[in-house]
Amino acid sequence: MAHSVETKAKALAMLLTGDSPRYVSKATGVPLTTVKRWRNKDMKQILRECIPPEVIRSIRAAFRQLWSVV
Repeated sequence: MAHSVETKAKALAMLLTGDSPRYVSKATGVPLTTVKRWRNKDMKQILRECIPPEVIRSIRAAFRQLWSVV
């Protein structure tokens, strides 16, 4: 079943603000597997388009530094 653009946008916005996929599924009526697929596929694309590459590089460098300490 195809979901409206508005429903998908609402679900992705909820995920971006920290809601769990299970909560998003219950709140929107979208099956959990669909919400998870959107999170895994579409969220990555959204983040790539919204976050400048230099910010992503600095975040990766910070995580690498963190992991090397552990």
